[in-house]
Amino acid sequence: MEVYASALAVLLLAIFDFAYGQNCVGRVDGVYDAGCRAYTTCKGGVGTITECKQPMVFNRDTNQCDDPANVHEICGTFRDCEGRDDGRYPDIDRKCQYYFTCYARKFMGHNPCPAGLVFNFALQTCDYITDIGPPCGINPNMTSSPLEQLG
Repeated sequence: MEVYASALAVLLLAIFDFAYGQNCVGRVDGVYDAGCRAYTTCKGGVGTITECKQPMVFNRDTNQCDDPANVHEICGTFRDCEGRDDGRYPDIDRKCQYYFTCYARKFMGHNPCPAGLVFNFALQTCDYITDIGPPCGINPNMTSSPLEQLG
């Protein structure tokens, strides 16, 4: 029974590491899995997640947290969340390839969709462009939510 418990613990640890971007086995030392608010650093096969403290964001040029004024890509871009409900919204200006999160009327940051996907407001996740109506998708049989128009 002890062998099964040990094997289960190893399996759960591997799943946890993979799911949370800390699996650095076989990776060259460096920064991986970077979003606007956090990034993973791999060193010697071990991953460490670093979260940027508000209002700092990840700067892809320096591979560290930085003042948003110094960050010129999506992480330095802010959106107005005043008057919006808590949730995720497509960034229409970025062709819905990114979405941003509003919580308690505060902008919480941008997140990218995986390559080839766009943000589906109705499902609150990234989806295929063919499965979503305008303005984020191209499916004429789907209608967009009025909130999606706020992008």
